[in-house]
Formats: sequence, structure tokens, C-alpha cells
Amino acid sequence: MQSWHSFLIQIEKSIMFSKPKILSYLKYAIPAAILYCIMAGIFLYNDTYNLIYFLYIGNVLFGIVIIFFLFNYNKNRAPNSKAKYMVASGHITAVIGILISVVLIFILMAIIHPNGYDAVSQTSKALKHPAAALEGDTHPLIYVLLMDAVFGNIGISSFLSFMLPYTAKSNTNPETSPVSATES
Repeated sequence: MQSWHSFLIQIEKSIMFSKPKILSYLKYAIPAAILYCIMAGIFLYNDTYNLIYFLYIGNVLFGIVIIFFLFNYNKNRAPNSKAKYMVASGHITAVIGILISVVLIFILMAIIHPNGYDAVSQTSKALKHPAAALEGDTHPLIYVLLMDAVFGNIGISSFLSFMLPYTAKSNTNPETSPVSATES
């Protein structure tokens, strides 16, 4: 069995990080980030912030784009490409998409709520009063958005990146299976 370190060495030596591959990762990471940020923008635009389920819808849309990437990756590489490369490629695409979405969230916050950073940066005000007594509605908003963008998207993307490569493979040969249908 290969160790984790040797697997990472193989990934570095492979063509996974060549320029055409990075462009194919970006081709799916950018739409995933944009779809997530559209839902985050709807959440931000509502001043009561009670539409938090739009962030979860954004996580699902992010995951749907990762699904399309994994199936396209499996189709373009070979019908039965190695699952570990598909897992790694799914994670690379997800991380690129998350980085793009975090940048877009900062831009959205600057456009929709330009004073949203003020309450976070006023530490003397935060130290004098408990969090519930702080004025304004935007001080925990950037935290909620960033945590959902990072952990929500990596959670759904990791789950899909680990599950889909094994279900997308079409060579499930019963002769090579450890449990055969004739053994009952």
C-alpha cells in the first residue's frame, strides 16, 4: 500500500498541475464561486438576515458544479480513470472555487454593506460591551459568510469528491470483486 507522502509525490510529478489542467479547474471553479456568491448576495441584500437558507442553497449549487466537473473529468480522462486522481482533482477545483468565493464575498460586503467592516474593526467597542449589546447588524455577518463559504463548500465538495469517483467508474467486474454473486 502506498503511503500518503508517495501519493503526493505522484501528484506533483503528474500533469495535474500543468497549465491546461489549471484552466480546466478554473472553468468549473469560477461558475461554482459565482453561483454561491449569487445566493450570498441575496442573503446580504435582505437587511433582516433571516434568509440564511440561501447560503445553504449556494452550497448545494457549488456542489452541483463540482459534480459536473467530476463527471466531465471522468469522461475526458478515460472512462475508468484512477479514482485517487479524480478525488484530488475534485478537491483542487473546490479549493480554487472557495478562494474565489471568499474574494467575491469581500467584494459583495464592500458593495452591499460598506460599513460592515466598521463594527468588526472597532475592538474597543467590542471589549466594553457584550456581543448582544453591540450596535448594528453587520458585525458577525462577515464571520457567518466566510465560515459558510469555507466549511459549507468544502464539506459538500469533499463528500462529493470522495463518493463520485467510485460511483462513476464503469468497470465493476464481478470476477475481481471480493464478494461474488455465486457465493450464497
